[in-house]
Amino acid sequence: MRVVMTLSFIALAAQPGVGQPRMIVTGPLATTEVSLQTGATRALVRPGGSTGGVSVDGGRVIVSVVRNAAGAPVVHGWAPRTGEFVTTAPLPGSATDEMPVLAGDSMRLRAFIWNQQTISTVSAAGVVPLVTNVQPPSTVDVRWRRLLAYAPVSRTLFAVRGNGSALELASFDEGGALVRAIPLTDGVLALAVTSDGADVFVVTIGGTLPAIEFLLKRYDATSGTEVGAVVLPHTLLPGDQLVIDEARQHVVASHQAGLSAYSWGLTPLSSFSVLPFSPGGACRLDTGIDERTGVVVVASTFRPYSFGDVDQTPYVTGLDVTTPSVLGRVALNPAPDAVTGCGGGSILLTPPVAPAPNPAVVSGTTVTLSWPAVRDTTDYQVEAAIGSGPPVVILPTNGQTAWTATNVPPGTYTLWVRGVNDSGPGVASAPVSVVVP
Repeated sequence: MRVVMTLSFIALAAQPGVGQPRMIVTGPLATTEVSLQTGATRALVRPGGSTGGVSVDGGRVIVSVVRNAAGAPVVHGWAPRTGEFVTTAPLPGSATDEMPVLAGDSMRLRAFIWNQQTISTVSAAGVVPLVTNVQPPSTVDVRWRRLLAYAPVSRTLFAVRGNGSALELASFDEGGALVRAIPLTDGVLALAVTSDGADVFVVTIGGTLPAIEFLLKRYDATSGTEVGAVVLPHTLLPGDQLVIDEARQHVVASHQAGLSAYSWGLTPLSSFSVLPFSPGGACRLDTGIDERTGVVVVASTFRPYSFGDVDQTPYVTGLDVTTPSVLGRVALNPAPDAVTGCGGGSILLTPPVAPAPNPAVVSGTTVTLSWPAVRDTTDYQVEAAIGSGPPVVILPTNGQTAWTATNVPPGTYTLWVRGVNDSGPGVASAPVSVVVP
């Protein structure tokens, strides 16, 4: 897929010492990295296949599912910066089976894949089954539904599964044990699920023709209690994807040509028509949120089915859902052999938000600093300064959420913590003052 910039790149404020957000766009035959601050593009090495699958952020590993020459699904894990393959494995199934559903756990460099009735982990160690006998909803074309979600801080996996003629929102712990099953009593079809660990958001379709409703519902993940619900616009097919901004407590539901944003309490914030829409429609949109800035980034990875008078160019678009306004746009122009087809996907990779460190603990000449885990973070670094000056040393923590220094000379020091992932270092925490007597 060849990518060129038109109009403007997406307006994201640069911050000193912070990595740059980027979009990984995967089409049927190629994968491209797009800088959202400069519009620069770079072709990435990727596994081949007759048709594109779905890509998911697994930290520094991108999980891509393609079909081989025989039409069978194959999962590849690869490093986007180097193109290095970290795992390649066949999946059960054939050319007639639906492509798998995926979810990412970037904090632990792995992803989850739901293929047929098994949910497995995908990492450098390969594909390892985690939960078996998970029945997909029988009435759903699962290729284009996001029915699997992972909350990395609480380490909880959520799946919308079938239970006879009904639907259930099932949650599983780290070992694959069932924690809770919440009946989705008024939904006959599920489209998407996402969670921050404390709350779960689900899009379902309920009712019968002509009174069909698309519902965005919020559940308490601990009790299973329904907290709220809102009816989504249904002139188009909504709910293709759900993403959340935990920092600002926004939830965004995308549909075939645009998206709608809501507050955590499901009060409408704004709606956008991102693509021109025709009866053919676009294959889908992929949506991500830069939680440092609140910018919503939407990628339309394929042209519409209809090639009439509609604009056939797919875009990566940056949106401010609170203003609301369009911040910038990058046009994606596929090569002739990658013009049509549904599959692939896109991933928004952004540096982590700022950690919230606890007060430092001083015991003699030993200083300990700790902080809660930050999602989408693969490592942390502690920055230290003498007095109130600028940082003079950067200390890695090897992925741990605590750091200890011994034999510290007497004096006053300032500490900061940053999360780090494949996009680079994130925003520094608030300073922590330390006095060693």
